[in-house]
Amino acid sequence: MSAVLDQAVAFLASIGVEIDRSQLSRWLAGRATTHADDLGLAFACARGDELAARHFEKTWMPVAEKALKKAGMDATVTDDVLSWLRAELFARDQGPLFDTYTGRSDLGGWLRAIVVHEGVRRSKKQRREVTPEAVAEIPVPDIELTALRGAYGPQFTEAISNVFASLTVEQRNVLRQSFLDGLSIDVLAKLYGVHRA
Repeated sequence: MSAVLDQAVAFLASIGVEIDRSQLSRWLAGRATTHADDLGLAFACARGDELAARHFEKTWMPVAEKALKKAGMDATVTDDVLSWLRAELFARDQGPLFDTYTGRSDLGGWLRAIVVHEGVRRSKKQRREVTPEAVAEIPVPDIELTALRGAYGPQFTEAISNVFASLTVEQRNVLRQSFLDGLSIDVLAKLYGVHRA
């Protein structure tokens, strides 16, 4: 255990992260004695260390994205899952998902399993959702609304599509996280490291 602790502390120091050695030692209790670097990084990220989070983002998020693409997920599902993953890892109500990492596999394997599982779940859900084309077929009892939909439906759909196309990936993710995932403004602010206003 001492060797794992020493290696984790040394790795974190190499990326500029300082941690409380005794807290890390307690956190490591009951976890595997392999993958010390990954365990140290997970611990520091779970504690909200900004340098650790940046290192994780740079090193491991591309691994998660590649796993989703390799599993055949489309761009929308990939973006959704990656934004969900960030929220779960760093800002989950019941504590950061990093705290569940046991070190039995490397961090990359752990992430790949999580994102592919979530991607498959979302893809199945997406197939069950009503498409915009199907919405047009829903009977609308209001004659005026039907006339408006017929007269302006294509323009409205085009305008919304153009607006979404002009947004950055981060802006689309914030909208998805707020409206689809139901994240509050406080959670989003913490996730993106900004003030809630």
